[in-house]
Amino acid sequence: MSAYLALIHKEAGSDYGVSFPDFPGCVTAGSTLDEARANAAEALLFHIEGMVEDGEALPAPSALEAVMRKRQNRDAVAFLVDVPTRPAKTARVNITLPEDVLRDIDAFAEREGYTRSGLIVKAVLSVLVEFSINAHERTIQHTPTNAIWRYGNGDGLTLLYGAQLNSARLAELEAGAKLALREERRRTIRGGRSDKAGRVAAEA
Repeated sequence: MSAYLALIHKEAGSDYGVSFPDFPGCVTAGSTLDEARANAAEALLFHIEGMVEDGEALPAPSALEAVMRKRQNRDAVAFLVDVPTRPAKTARVNITLPEDVLRDIDAFAEREGYTRSGLIVKAVLSVLVEFSINAHERTIQHTPTNAIWRYGNGDGLTLLYGAQLNSARLAELEAGAKLALREERRRTIRGGRSDKAGRVAAEA
């Protein structure tokens, strides 16, 4: 497990911004400190996954003293974000896109500090917000259609409501629900790691 320094910046009237000295262009923000720290873990993971897929080497973590010595960092609050020593296994896929769409993707990615792969992954994951997870009742709902499944500790789902949908549509939605559930579990794990790292940095 490696850990990289993140810096929180706050200006009057703005959200809490987060940057990574070792990863220029990897930035995020949150309306609260907790949200900023949680988003930092997710942003760093996406950035690193994109670098790995593009064949780029990961930098060695910088020392806190060296980072805070720089004038632009002196007003920032530093904390650690854990990432796996070996990032999640990636798979190379081929997709077909119109040339103008690909140009727009690349231009946006360069402007906002994403890799092409990282931006596409983030866009796909944004679709998963159509699913609402109730951890207390252990259910997951597709909000647009109101289809509801119950889940357990594994990947299996039991349909509770959705009889109005045909079998093909249900199969499609169930696949999306499983993806949303896996991402929520990953996010919960990463959030716990980020919180622990933040406390360690604060106590140091």
